[in-house]
Amino acid sequence: MEITEEDIKAIASLHISPRISDAGIKRPASLYRFYLDKIKLFHRFDRESIIVSRSDSGAIAGVLVYTYDEQKFNRFSGPSSPRFYLRALKAAIGLYGINFSKLFLAAKSMLGKNTTDVPAQPDTQPFGKIWVLIIAEEVRRKGIAMTLLQKCSEAMKNRGGKILRVTVKTDNSPAIKAYEKSRFKIVGTCTESSGDSYVMQTTL
Repeated sequence: MEITEEDIKAIASLHISPRISDAGIKRPASLYRFYLDKIKLFHRFDRESIIVSRSDSGAIAGVLVYTYDEQKFNRFSGPSSPRFYLRALKAAIGLYGINFSKLFLAAKSMLGKNTTDVPAQPDTQPFGKIWVLIIAEEVRRKGIAMTLLQKCSEAMKNRGGKILRVTVKTDNSPAIKAYEKSRFKIVGTCTESSGDSYVMQTTL
């Protein structure tokens, strides 16, 4: 099913609140704007990059966002693109509700400049990266995350991808266990805008 504008809004809402429905939820408009622009950026880069799980009613119960070629995405969204400076300007004038230092760390993450001990990949072997994996609180522990990870791996294989990476906060034990069940292994560390994280990787 095609990802719609309403789906993108719902995905942004999932970043702010664990509930699927945003009825009655007071969410910070600035953070919502940040996540909305973030998801729109991935959607513009690659319409297939957003994989969702829906409830019986069609609402989004979980979402995984990945890039099939991280180097290509960096060129699309990094400092060589006007998109990067537009996001920086929005952060600088306070539209995102985050300070510029966090945006700087996020930018370094997007460019792979904040990692240590991570195996380098030759340009001839592009790798994919999972950027978002969120499950609505009321439907967690029902295997949705594992299903989304499997769909992502299959999509990467169909596109000729061999390596898939993800960064996970070092204190996020449930997420680390979920990735380990999907054959991801810790291959390095990095500093994200959210804090110290592991770099995990799997070979497809």
